[in-house]
Amino acid sequence: DELFRDPRVPTLLVNRRSGGAERWIILDDERAARLATDYLIDYGHTRIGWAGGPAGVDTAERRQYGFRDAMAAADLWLDPSWLVSADYTPVGGAAAARRFLESPQPPTAVVAADANEGLGVWHALHQHGLSVPGDVSSIALHKLPGEDYRLPAMTCVEMPLRELGRRAVELVLDNPWDVPIHETLQETIRISPGATVAAPPPGARDPGRTAYIKVPADS
Repeated sequence: DELFRDPRVPTLLVNRRSGGAERWIILDDERAARLATDYLIDYGHTRIGWAGGPAGVDTAERRQYGFRDAMAAADLWLDPSWLVSADYTPVGGAAAARRFLESPQPPTAVVAADANEGLGVWHALHQHGLSVPGDVSSIALHKLPGEDYRLPAMTCVEMPLRELGRRAVELVLDNPWDVPIHETLQETIRISPGATVAAPPPGARDPGRTAYIKVPADS
């Protein structure tokens, strides 16, 4: 908090909000998570897991809200075991995938809240003898550098990180240090198709609603 009150150091949080900060710019992470989830739904998936970020972190909360909003809008049900908080790392993604596989009826698709986490999900599924996307589909938010050259490539939601950095610098240079800044960057967010999403395996489209608990989007 002291840093934000020091006129010698103009400060702006980038893609993160904090309780004591009145100057921030964020990506539309909710929209990105909805886009990823809708993409899986359009392929026919109804059992979709969420490999989220660390509990209590602003980006993780916004992304999970977008996921839950998309599931609720499609009138899909969520087993609580399909909502997992983890680190934005391959290790975190692998741990989340193992949690999904412990479910009596695991998801047929996973949304990873971060691309590094998505790599961990992919790796763990492969270690358990599952094909991606033959057995389980996977999509991740953000796109790793060089992803276009990976064979096969991971399906991602490409976020405007370069534009975010440019706009953050503009806001710092163009505004007095004590002027509040609350901005959500309105730039293109798009699916970057890869090789990790396909239709669910035969017989996996209908989970049987009596076995699941509906999770309201605003809970």
